[in-house]
Amino acid sequence: MEVEIAVRRRIFPDSRIYTPIFDYLVLFEAIMRSVESFRVPPKTTFSNEFARVNCLRFDHALALPLWGPLEHAIAEKPFPGIVIGKMDNLRDSPFPAGSLTTNGFATVIRHTMIATYLAYFERYNEWLTANLGKKAHLTWPPTLNFARVIRNAAAHGSINIRDAATPPVHWRGLSYDHASSGNSIIGADMTNGDMLELIFDTSDELDKLGVPIL
Repeated sequence: MEVEIAVRRRIFPDSRIYTPIFDYLVLFEAIMRSVESFRVPPKTTFSNEFARVNCLRFDHALALPLWGPLEHAIAEKPFPGIVIGKMDNLRDSPFPAGSLTTNGFATVIRHTMIATYLAYFERYNEWLTANLGKKAHLTWPPTLNFARVIRNAAAHGSINIRDAATPPVHWRGLSYDHASSGNSIIGADMTNGDMLELIFDTSDELDKLGVPIL
């Protein structure tokens, strides 16, 4: 059965999210190829294929390319552009039918996304603090304030809001406050697909603010 894939995001080299997303896709493709090598017989062709990454906060899944980023990275050639697809959000499996999946594998993929998100957000955390102030709940746009809380959760392993008086943060139906401290987020309330969508949303907010590409 043919799967319909629409374009969710085109990411070009001059985008602020090009480098982190490209690096993530290189790791993603490398891991997928390694996992597929365990098939009997092993799978070696990935051209024009994709992996479905489900979302919890959206009614669609993301389709990530399984060919291109790794090849360009190995050849040390610039990748002309990244296309992230959008497709039906099926809950049965985050990957194409027939792929090998394990809980440990899902955990590794999640760790690569956490590292990607931290590296991306930290590029702008200092600028935002210097230009918008340290009291993010008062002066930062809501999406960026939420992203800051998720950054802290990614670094600490769970929500870490120390001040009980801090107002809750909101994004796409999620809400966290001091009482949420200790809750696991990534892999629980948010999937890798949701993390990518949060990167997209924060990038749009940074563009609105005129933040330089760092």
